Amino acid sequence: MKSYWHRGKLGLAGLSAAAIAAAAVPDETQMPRGSLRAIDSARPRPTLAVPPAHAVQLDMDRLRRLQPARTEEPARAPEAPDEAVDIGRIVAEAPPSAGIVDAFATRTWYVPPPPPPPVAVAPPPKPTAPPLPFSYMGLYDDAEGPAVIMLVRSDRLYTVSEGDLIDGTYRVDRVANGMIELTYLPLQEKQQLPTGNPG
Repeated sequence: MKSYWHRGKLGLAGLSAAAIAAAAVPDETQMPRGSLRAIDSARPRPTLAVPPAHAVQLDMDRLRRLQPARTEEPARAPEAPDEAVDIGRIVAEAPPSAGIVDAFATRTWYVPPPPPPPVAVAPPPKPTAPPLPFSYMGLYDDAEGPAVIMLVRSDRLYTVSEGDLIDGTYRVDRVANGMIELTYLPLQEKQQLPTGNPG
């Protein structure tokens, strides 16, 4: 045990002595500072041949042609002050190809029912003539002329014969078999008014 300890102390002392000796030996590759200055001053300086001022001629037109055209940069808009970043707006405005997924978006398993089938709209009914507004009052048959028919509408009495028009809406066609046949002119629909006389 003691021999290992003594050997270690001897090795450490030998390394220390070698380091001190190496530091004491001067480096032959280093040169004094004075010698560097002497070599720098002895080195020949390159001379530049400057032509006289009258010998320099510039082709200004050629220089202008070779110079690229300057393009005015568009005025930049002033930068807006820093604002809070709206993550929701960025996700909403991002295109689908961006691959941005909102991790806080609400999700639901609810599936809406299918829409109801379209309701078939029935066509409007065909217009029909209103009920006859007349009441039969009587008939006066004269052998010398056409029979005169007396009709009442509210408090007004009409005396008409076959072929006459009533208020431009009804036309009296004929009287036969206890019926007065009239035509509702707006729809050209025929209507009958009973007289109560079978003959």
